Amino acid sequence: MALDERFELLSHVVEIATSSVDADERLNSILVAVNNYYQARCMALFVQHKGGTPFVLAHAWPNSLLDERNLPSFTLDEGLMGKVALSRQVVQEKVTPDTDDRALKSIAEIARTAVLLPVVDDRKLYGVAALILNESTWLDDDDLRVLLMIAREMAGTMRNYDLYLEAKKRIAELNVLSDMGRYAVSTIELNELLDTVASICAKLLGAEGGLVRIQTKNHEQKELTAQYGNVPDEYVTGPIPTDICSPQPVFPGLIRTRGTDDSERKGILCVPLTFKRGHKGHLLVFEKKVREQGELQRGFTLEDQKTINTMGVMISSALENALTMHSIETLAQRNEEMVQFLGTIFEISTVLMNTMDFDETVQIILHALIHPAGFDHDHVILFLVDDLSGVLRTVAEMQKSHFISPVKELRDTLYEVQGSIFDDHLEPSPEVIDLKLPLDPQKSILAKTVLEEKPILVDNPAKDPQVNPLLKKVLGEHAFVSVPMFAKGKAVGVLVVSNSLSGRNFVERDVKFLSMLAQLGGLSVETSRLYQSLEKANKELAYMRNRLLEADKLAALGEIAAGVAHEIRNPLVSIGGFTRRIRKKVGDDSQITPYLDVIIEEVTRLESTLNEMLDFSNEARDHFSEFDLNQIMDEALELLERELSDQGIEIQKKYGKDLPMILCDDRQVKHVFFNIFLNAVQAMANQGGFLTIRSFAVMREGKQFVAGEVTDNGGGIPMDVIHNIFNPFFTTKPNGSGLGLSIVHKIVNRHFGHVEVHNSEGEGASFLVTLPAAEEGRAYLK
Repeated sequence: MALDERFELLSHVVEIATSSVDADERLNSILVAVNNYYQARCMALFVQHKGGTPFVLAHAWPNSLLDERNLPSFTLDEGLMGKVALSRQVVQEKVTPDTDDRALKSIAEIARTAVLLPVVDDRKLYGVAALILNESTWLDDDDLRVLLMIAREMAGTMRNYDLYLEAKKRIAELNVLSDMGRYAVSTIELNELLDTVASICAKLLGAEGGLVRIQTKNHEQKELTAQYGNVPDEYVTGPIPTDICSPQPVFPGLIRTRGTDDSERKGILCVPLTFKRGHKGHLLVFEKKVREQGELQRGFTLEDQKTINTMGVMISSALENALTMHSIETLAQRNEEMVQFLGTIFEISTVLMNTMDFDETVQIILHALIHPAGFDHDHVILFLVDDLSGVLRTVAEMQKSHFISPVKELRDTLYEVQGSIFDDHLEPSPEVIDLKLPLDPQKSILAKTVLEEKPILVDNPAKDPQVNPLLKKVLGEHAFVSVPMFAKGKAVGVLVVSNSLSGRNFVERDVKFLSMLAQLGGLSVETSRLYQSLEKANKELAYMRNRLLEADKLAALGEIAAGVAHEIRNPLVSIGGFTRRIRKKVGDDSQITPYLDVIIEEVTRLESTLNEMLDFSNEARDHFSEFDLNQIMDEALELLERELSDQGIEIQKKYGKDLPMILCDDRQVKHVFFNIFLNAVQAMANQGGFLTIRSFAVMREGKQFVAGEVTDNGGGIPMDVIHNIFNPFFTTKPNGSGLGLSIVHKIVNRHFGHVEVHNSEGEGASFLVTLPAAEEGRAYLK
């Protein structure tokens, strides 16, 4: 079954599971979808409604399997389905007469293939699903994994339904509590509720002051307090005396706090607030003095005690609800922030996974830290560890003030960054561009970050002696966070992050989020650097391999050239010598003198060519000196001046000015261009055309080279032979030797250069010869 088909099935099941219809209808729809997809006989779901009870057939397709008068069921110790429920592992077996499973036999015929799936999540087994296939069908492991995922979705649907019922029940309970709360107070917003409780209790009891104090469970947050009217300061901040408030509500009596007149009697009434969730609290009212019909009352009464006790019970419920809501809101806010952060991290990691380029990786990390939809910081500096020198060196810097492009979505921005060249705004500022910090924690806060393997918040950089002066100058007096970057347990670098523009303070959450990004960034940076190293090593190995292969070919060519040169040289010397003697005897007036001069001229040219072939075969570099490439190409062109004129070929020269000199054997380089010019002339024979000769300077891998380019419009080289043109003795010409371009290739390699061909079949070809400038050539010779 194709992967796309399985994916479509899973997608359809997830769509059903997340729909808004009733849970039973969703489960039935899933059974129908799976049954139809696998063209099965039927599919059934057995559900255990409570722990310890049998698993009963609850859903099936086709519906005819559901007979409410006699629903099949099984227990954990019964048959294959019980085995699946116990082991929580998928089972695929043929149904045979010996199959000991009455529930399975009730839905499956003999010889059918049964696939039994545990419907389970991480914590609970909800049931067992049975897919009954045709006799000839047997699912592979991939299909079983798909079915397990579908069973997980079914478990999620059932779990969500259980959660829905539980939530519905809880909502009903909260409604009751809310009704009780509204009887005593008018709001469930925690701070407002606390103020309302303090004021209402004091007013209802005729007290001059009211106080509510709550300490949350495990001190999850600071103590919550609310007061109304006149409350002694020692009760607001200090511990509540045990003699006025015991675990059970009691009437503490009257406490004289100041004054001697009976009319100034004052008392305190206290009741503990009882919570189910481990919170602790107290409700206190202060200083009741009542005059009725001119008579002085003694303050709080037993009726007041009963009233406050009842209030305490009602208020505890209302406050606990409010505390729960407050905790939920706080948790929801944290979860929302976490979800947003994880989404941001996912977007960043998705983009980082699509690149292995070091510069792109650095740009993505810094843009993510600055982008308003990312981490939204103001200033970032990236330092990387230099293992060789044992220092932290500045690699890149970015400030929000330089973020001048229109603000787009984070992912769009990062993808644009990925395909762009290194951003000038990421160049470190002059103050820190050459900054190198030793990995000594006594001298550098960044080194301390690396060695202690934890982020450090520097609140006042100006007064911290461990902050480098140049770093202080760049960051100013604003606080910054130094976050270490690690990859596979090894320190990679440090991110220095500041909010110098907004002035926003760093909180614990910011530091945690930065640490998570630093871990992701550290791994990405190290991976990109490793990839670059491997890529460079592979290129060098490929280059050396090609050089060795070419060396082997050309060594053989050199031996042949040397042998041929020696064999031709002896008779050629004789021809030249005897011809010169004849020329001397006949003088200038003989009719054969012109012919003798031609013979002598051609013999001289052949002798020169043979000498060059011998030099070529001997790999000699004794004649290297500095020459002008433009002059060498002109001299090679002069040798073909007659052929160019006869063929009607027009020369177009586009020489670069003030080109660096090249270190070379000028005779051999002239031979290179002579061969290339000759091939171009032969390609344009009898049709004329343009021969364009261009020279220019070029950089290769950070080194200076000078290039000569020869372009013709002679129809180009056939694509099926172009890969052989530099091979010795390969030719497409009837009278060609196949050595011309081989000699070109060997001479260029001997000069540490490169020769390339750019072909446009049907239009023409361009040969590019690149030779190192004189200074680089001397370095190669060494």
